[in-house]
Amino acid sequence: MTDDASKTAAHLAPYARRSVAAAEKLALDMHADEVALEHLFCTLLADEETAAAQAVLHAFADPETLSIEMMAMCPGIAVVGSASCVPFSVRGVAALRAAHAAADTVEPLHLVRAALGALPDESAAALREVGARVEPIPPGARPGAGPLFQTFSNAARKAASLAGREAQRHDRRAISPVHLIVGALEGDEDLRATVGLTPARVRGRLAGEDDDPTPPAPRAIPPSPELRAFLGGAEAGADTLALLALLFERAAPELGELFVRQKVTPDVVARGRDGFTDPD
Repeated sequence: MTDDASKTAAHLAPYARRSVAAAEKLALDMHADEVALEHLFCTLLADEETAAAQAVLHAFADPETLSIEMMAMCPGIAVVGSASCVPFSVRGVAALRAAHAAADTVEPLHLVRAALGALPDESAAALREVGARVEPIPPGARPGAGPLFQTFSNAARKAASLAGREAQRHDRRAISPVHLIVGALEGDEDLRATVGLTPARVRGRLAGEDDDPTPPAPRAIPPSPELRAFLGGAEAGADTLALLALLFERAAPELGELFVRQKVTPDVVARGRDGFTDPD
């Protein structure tokens, strides 16, 4: 945990402090600029050992479903679907940024070329062996101006969405350059002819090698002003259930409404105070 986040969470109970540290890691994995309140509650719900998650289960709600919905609200670089939220991997983000820097309007071909440039050398060579014939866009180019996806065409946005499905198909936690290539090639016969690859050929040649395990570079991610104010309003020794109760009092209404839709109300949380505790 960074010094900034550690100071913000210093007065909380030990397991709640661990949850703040987990939220910081999630923000890092999602390439966010700050740790948001949504990151915190996403990690609270994803860990079924927390008192907060136990209270949600007691209300016959599903912490995993709530966590996914909360993750979709988290700041970061991800593909959000109707029942999923899949962040991009380190190399996946490098590919997105290279494509963004290479063109005023990003098309699927830019995504393929940038993804080829972001692949490990051996994977890129393997795809050239089976037909890839477009020039890669190397990573490291200065990012273009404006939000990352703002310059993506509808076709490029669809390719990114299909890349998210490809990552889920392989049970991956993040969208890699391989998934971006497959997503761009899916349903675009002209692009397949231009690139010299098909989704089946990419999957076959890189079977089992589609994941990107590259860890994010360490960097300090500050708590957002909202998270700082929220944690500052928590009592000394507050556990995760106390943080959940505080959410209904102090957080943005849409966060509380997310829980209420799942029948997790302030009364449910209050009744759980005597029955659920965080691990030691």
